[in-house]
Amino acid sequence: MKSESANAHGHRVQGRHTVNLSWNGATPANIDILREAVVITTVPNNGAYTDSIGVRRGNARYTYKVCEAATQNCSNEVTVRFGGPPLYGFKARKLRPPMRKRCDWVSRTYHPLFKSRHVSRCGGSLF
Repeated sequence: MKSESANAHGHRVQGRHTVNLSWNGATPANIDILREAVVITTVPNNGAYTDSIGVRRGNARYTYKVCEAATQNCSNEVTVRFGGPPLYGFKARKLRPPMRKRCDWVSRTYHPLFKSRHVSRCGGSLF
């Protein structure tokens, strides 16, 4: 089964950590599902399994392997993360909408009709 791969997708169902596993390339009738190198269940080889972990909160990381039952013939490891910083050291950056330019009107120079000339700090003259 090494030549084939396993895939995992994590999501929350009613707030609980849930992982959908899928695989291909295994030929036996049964498959062992390993989480953190421990067999959590043996299932029929239908190419998919949903692991309802049950944790409601917090950051967590789960590593899975799919193996042919009772053997060491396993797929690649797949990791699913819930919360926390990115996996590969990328700096998380909070995106915010662009700020509008704030325009204040200030009196700068003398105007014969208005006794002052009004100029915008955003650039341009009011008069």
